[in-house]
Amino acid sequence: MSITKTTNIPEVGDTAVKVMEFNTEDALRFFKIQQEIAEMDERVALKHAKREGLQEGLREGMMKGKISGSRTTLVSLVRKGILTVDQAAQKAGVSEAEFEVLMKEIG
Repeated sequence: MSITKTTNIPEVGDTAVKVMEFNTEDALRFFKIQQEIAEMDERVALKHAKREGLQEGLREGMMKGKISGSRTTLVSLVRKGILTVDQAAQKAGVSEAEFEVLMKEIG
């Protein structure tokens, strides 16, 4: 980056302050660099959001799978006569009527 002019300004406290004037070419280069940085930040943020979304989806899928597996097990225990519909419904956290519908859906 070429600096066309440097002007010293009297010291402020212990620090000397310098003012730099840039030519048009330098200003355009600076603007392009700032724009590239902003685009890179946007890509990184998008990548991060995508990763978080995938992780959240995986967690939700695993939770739904556990619930489905538990309900399938409860239906199996009812069919084997180990649990009553009422007992299984209580363990599943649903009413007897809802559990009976669940039993039909599972088959």
